[in-house]
Amino acid sequence: METEFITIQVSAPKYWGYQYKIPRVYALNVSKEVLIQELKMNMKNFFNVHNLLELKDSIDTLKLHFHQDILPHNTLVYACSHS
Repeated sequence: METEFITIQVSAPKYWGYQYKIPRVYALNVSKEVLIQELKMNMKNFFNVHNLLELKDSIDTLKLHFHQDILPHNTLVYACSHS
C-alpha cells in the first residue's frame, strides 16, 4: 500500500513556496505545534545543507500557524506567518 502524503507549504515573506511532505496518518495524529516545529527544523536543515545561512538563521524568529484544521482529505495546507 502506498503512503499518502500531505504537503505543508509556507506562506511567508522570504520563504513562500517552501514545501514539506509528511505522511497523512502522521499529520492527522500530532498537534499543529509539532508540525510547525518539524517544518521549521526541516527548513533549517535544508538551508544549512545548501549554505543559505541567512535564511537558516532567521527561521528562529519566524512565527507560523495554520488557519485551518488538517483534515483527512487535505493534500495541501498552508503554514502562514500573517494573521
